[in-house]
Amino acid sequence: MQKMVHANEQKAKAVKDAQTSFNKIDAELDRVLKCLREIGGMMTPEQCAYLILKKLFEGITTELERYFNNEKNTAIGALTHLFEKYATSLEQMDIKLNAAESTLQDYLTQLNYTLPERDYA
Repeated sequence: MQKMVHANEQKAKAVKDAQTSFNKIDAELDRVLKCLREIGGMMTPEQCAYLILKKLFEGITTELERYFNNEKNTAIGALTHLFEKYATSLEQMDIKLNAAESTLQDYLTQLNYTLPERDYA
């Protein structure tokens, strides 16, 4: 007898759980139907295709922008590295030029050959 009562209690609990699940599904269905009525009903296949293509376009555009920005940052980084590595001011170039000219003039003087003076102004 106790087994039958326990079995009936389990069945009643299962029915109650099923009723609760049904009520949740029914409420969700009502919400979806209300939403459909608010937007004007079902969409046509053309509207669906348009929305799908629009979503794809937005996703592709986002990915292309991300890729472009990454490549742009890579190029800027490479140029910055080259600038930092090889940048030389005009004053440093003048100092090196004057040193090279002086060394050359010394060698030419030792060979008894002189160059005319140059004016860089």
